Amino acid sequence: MAGEEHSKTEATAFAELIEAGVIISTAMGNEFEDGNPKEYPAGYPDTIGVGAVDYSHRRASFSNTGKHIKLVAPGVNILSTVPRVKASFADHTSYDSWPGTSMATPHVTGAAALVYINKTKSRAAGLAVARRLIATATKLPAMRGKDFTPEYGAGLLDVAAALGRAKPASKSGRKTAKKAAKAKPARKGRK
Repeated sequence: MAGEEHSKTEATAFAELIEAGVIISTAMGNEFEDGNPKEYPAGYPDTIGVGAVDYSHRRASFSNTGKHIKLVAPGVNILSTVPRVKASFADHTSYDSWPGTSMATPHVTGAAALVYINKTKSRAAGLAVARRLIATATKLPAMRGKDFTPEYGAGLLDVAAALGRAKPASKSGRKTAKKAAKAKPARKGRK
């Protein structure tokens, strides 16, 4: 649960987890329209502060921003399990779709687990995985060519890039590659 209060005890606990090699992805908070406060634990050092984007990859109107954001992930109408009995906060049972940076954060947590799965756990390894997720994020048009913005951090989580998997070429990219191959005569090399 995020909140505006910085706690020395909580900060120490997170620092100890990170020291042990735990990767911590944290929700930036959903109070942008209520003053955009800095929330914790996203504000603690070495955590991965995650903001939310909508279907058009624009910052979700509720998603907090700040210098401590690391990247963004889908956070609008995310399908999730909910309590099987009606609760005061949910009309549905079994499944529902919700908005929030808390709905964006599990995307990053899952990606971190996939990248970290076969690595020896240590502070250095955990921080390296966090840096990889941030470094491989997709730059969004709203970032206007910048490597970092307080709205989007380093960009949109890109799981395939974080895992080192090449993205499939677009149809137009394949056509261009085929045209280039036809236009370029084969070179004969010496054996």
